[in-house]
Amino acid sequence: MEILLVKKDIKNMAELVLLMYKNTYNAFIEHDRNFIKETLDLENKVNDLEKKIIKDLVGLSNSGIDLRIINAYTKVVGDLELIGDYCKDILERVEIKIEEKLLFSKEAVEDYNSLYEKVKEVLLNAVDLIREEKLKEDFNNLNLELDLEKIKENHQKRLLNGICSPLASNMFLNMVDYTFRIYEYAKEIILTLKSV
Repeated sequence: MEILLVKKDIKNMAELVLLMYKNTYNAFIEHDRNFIKETLDLENKVNDLEKKIIKDLVGLSNSGIDLRIINAYTKVVGDLELIGDYCKDILERVEIKIEEKLLFSKEAVEDYNSLYEKVKEVLLNAVDLIREEKLKEDFNNLNLELDLEKIKENHQKRLLNGICSPLASNMFLNMVDYTFRIYEYAKEIILTLKSV
């Protein structure tokens, strides 16, 4: 198995995960279950790719390729798979939101939009690094620290002021937490690939 073919599979996996992440937002904003179904189908493809790539990487471990590269690719693939899992978790909350006809306040949607966009920027950088094996020039100027506490503080105020219901509150906090986890794994991918 050629390393170039493995890298191609990793790129395909990264593209699928990026589409999954975008679909979480589209499902949330549009209340469209079609995005949920499509994303669950994508998750199956991501899981299949993960198994194939790990098997291929194990097969390359005695080929003379630097083990640091094999280990880095193995970690990246694991992180991509976890991002896919968190996308699925977000969509489960969106499904409940749709089913229960839960509404988020305008302020909550704005907070989530801001978080989504910041995380998307980091994930796009990770995917670009996988695609091109180099970072965008402006990566060093990218703010990787997200104001998660501020979002939760804003949310707590809305809850205490009766602006959101306890069930909607739980869905919102879950979505925020899972989105932040995607950020952490995307950042890990960048740090891993920068180290080899």
